[in-house]
Amino acid sequence: MSIVLTVTLTIYLIVILFLLWRIRRVRSEINALKSRAKALDPGLAGPPADLKEVFSESASSLIAIEILNAMELASKESWFASIFGSLTPRLVRRKVYERASRIIRDQLADFGVQAEVRIHRGQ
Repeated sequence: MSIVLTVTLTIYLIVILFLLWRIRRVRSEINALKSRAKALDPGLAGPPADLKEVFSESASSLIAIEILNAMELASKESWFASIFGSLTPRLVRRKVYERASRIIRDQLADFGVQAEVRIHRGQ
């Protein structure tokens, strides 16, 4: 019985190490592609098209909110986020921003404010 357990744990360890290696390689490839894309078009670092559209309207005003402790908020809400936040930080941050936008939309509606709440993602 202990031999089967040892073999199983060894296989799991090998698979986990392989997956971590692949994640690291993919992240380095993504960073390399981003740097190559910026070299091809320096304008890529500019604001997204949807923000350009908002700023082009002279009557519009914009309130920007950046959540500085997204991972901490996520870990308070769910143990799942605290465990997998280091592997998928973008996903966790996206969920935190989606939740924050719902809260802001609901709070503004409680005060009778008609507002469009959108999330603009940076590069």
